[in-house]
Amino acid sequence: MRQSCTTPLSPPSTVPAIRVPDGRRSLAGGVELGIRAQPRYVGGLYPTVGDVYTVPLGDAPSPYTGSAWGWAFSASGLPSGATSQMTITNLLTGQTNTFNPLLIPDNTTKMSGATTYTQNSETLSYTYFAPGGAFNDALNDTYNFVWTAFDSTGTSLGSVSMSVVAGAGAPVPEPWSLALLGTGLLGLGAVSCFGKKRTFLGGSSAGA
Repeated sequence: MRQSCTTPLSPPSTVPAIRVPDGRRSLAGGVELGIRAQPRYVGGLYPTVGDVYTVPLGDAPSPYTGSAWGWAFSASGLPSGATSQMTITNLLTGQTNTFNPLLIPDNTTKMSGATTYTQNSETLSYTYFAPGGAFNDALNDTYNFVWTAFDSTGTSLGSVSMSVVAGAGAPVPEPWSLALLGTGLLGLGAVSCFGKKRTFLGGSSAGA
């Protein structure tokens, strides 16, 4: 059975166009989107540098299941017929997953005056959300999140994004491995060039 996470996002910010500490940004037309990484079941917030969150490896505290960290999102002020798209990328594997958070069945939706406010908190341990359908909370990795809202015509209303560094994060290629990759690509280019045929005015061809 799925278990909901603690520490919901606070009510929407009233300061336009300013990033607030819980990862929410005001967009055009009174729309506000927010995403953040957060501890599960223990409260508090993770350290951030800009939109980069650093989270621990491992499981949630007993008796709960799944990872120690999760991600939360909120939206407010979306016009009628609006939709959205969340893309999560696993930088270690290169795999992505794209879905619409507004359609998650157990979202909390409330009214504040005339404004609709939707929020939820999830974890990649629920593999529906995990890029490639798999998630290992003991693995050093980095995940990029990009969430975009659209009006009923498909026009973008803006987006928010964050990176989540789990443990030491996804390994960065060493300079020597990048050099080898570049050498290999140059070699392929040379083979491609020398393998081409040239057509002469007389209509005959010869290897270059």
